[in-house]
Amino acid sequence: MTLKEPKPINKVSEKIDKNLKQYAVMRKKFLLNRWCAVHHRPCVPSQIHHMMGRVGFADEKEIPLLIDVRFWIAVCPEAHKEITEKPKWAIENGYSYSRLAKI
Repeated sequence: MTLKEPKPINKVSEKIDKNLKQYAVMRKKFLLNRWCAVHHRPCVPSQIHHMMGRVGFADEKEIPLLIDVRFWIAVCPEAHKEITEKPKWAIENGYSYSRLAKI
């Protein structure tokens, strides 16, 4: 009797993999011809800040936050660092939502 070789566990579920592929396409289009949302000048916004985070859902529409463009802003790396290092400032200026509060 020979034992079957165990099938490796997927690193990412099929559902998440589908969302990540969709995100890659949407991200590319979203960043085209934009200015940094923080600096309001034509520095290169190469990143997306997810104002409500990337995990979960914002409301009953069942759109994962990862691909919910209502909560995306285009930012340059410098601005993204500032947003993540100063969460209170980011919330006060509308660049982030508190993850504890319901909108």
